[in-house]
Amino acid sequence: MFSKAFAKLYCLLLFTAIANYPYASSLTDNQIAILLIEQSKANYSGQCPCPYSLRKNGKPCGGLSAYSKPGGKLPLCFRSDVTAGMIDGWRDGRGGR
Repeated sequence: MFSKAFAKLYCLLLFTAIANYPYASSLTDNQIAILLIEQSKANYSGQCPCPYSLRKNGKPCGGLSAYSKPGGKLPLCFRSDVTAGMIDGWRDGRGGR
């Protein structure tokens, strides 16, 4: 199982590589949604951002996840959480490359 620090470093390297990739504008909406979900999970400070995240004992977080708790932080966990506006914002933020 990867440590939280390793997961954050991995995501940072992944986003840096994609942001600098010359054909990043050819990414599909689903590919961008996956990037946004991974970024959201990496930015979550706790252990259980999503129901399918794993606890230290290797079991899924399920109802213990931030996503499942009302009134707390709401990380992006599923494709249905990512709106067209978020995808457009990602593309616009990259300067339309």
